Amino acid sequence: MDRFARSLMARVSGSTLALAWLWPGRTDRLIIAPHDLRTADATRAAEIYAGRFVFAGKIVTCHGRSIFDLEPPSEDWEVALLGFGWLRHLRAADTALTRANARALVDDWISNPAQKRRLSRRGDVLARRVISLLSQAPLAATCATRCSILPMACRGCKC
Repeated sequence: MDRFARSLMARVSGSTLALAWLWPGRTDRLIIAPHDLRTADATRAAEIYAGRFVFAGKIVTCHGRSIFDLEPPSEDWEVALLGFGWLRHLRAADTALTRANARALVDDWISNPAQKRRLSRRGDVLARRVISLLSQAPLAATCATRCSILPMACRGCKC
């Protein structure tokens, strides 16, 4: 280790302030939602609201049941469902109804024991889901959801 690195480490090890400057702490909220670069179709939001999920050339109709309780017709269809890329269509419609539908579907997936499927833990599906949920966070997260996950982000919140 060269002289500069040793002196820097000696200074940092004795000072919490210097350490915080070099390695800033974690944030307690999502400041900017990243943009989803894929195209969105607002007309698909009406299909999703009606309970028709069209992925990978297959159509599944819920008939009032949770889409996450139904048996997927193919692995590709299930990958598309569990990747949550379809949230972008709900965001493109940008109505109170589609926002409520998106929140209900995300809450349904979170509370559903079927989320423990083997495919939902696969790396590519998990990565797509994280990207989709972060990109659509303003749409899918309610104030109460943000408060339960990130209580420090709710100063002055009225939920």
